[in-house]
Amino acid sequence: MGIFLKGFLLSLSLIVAIGAQNAFIIKQGITRNYVFVVSGICFICDVILMGLGIFGVGEFLAKNKVLNLLIASAGILFVVYYGFISLKSAFFQ
Repeated sequence: MGIFLKGFLLSLSLIVAIGAQNAFIIKQGITRNYVFVVSGICFICDVILMGLGIFGVGEFLAKNKVLNLLIASAGILFVVYYGFISLKSAFFQ
């Protein structure tokens, strides 16, 4: 099997799985709100993230302890904030 076909099948397996991004695109499609714009933005973001992975950004981040700590802290703050907002909206509507 050629390299292109292996890469294509790997990309297809990642796209086919219904995740948060695909669920959002389906929701936008059902409500007919900017479907092509949302799909285009998601596509561009996927291409950027795959490109960063190809060019070794993950290895750079793994070696840089301070940057790794900053990114992890930002992720923790985001999850805590999002959880707080979700709890607040669940109890106080």
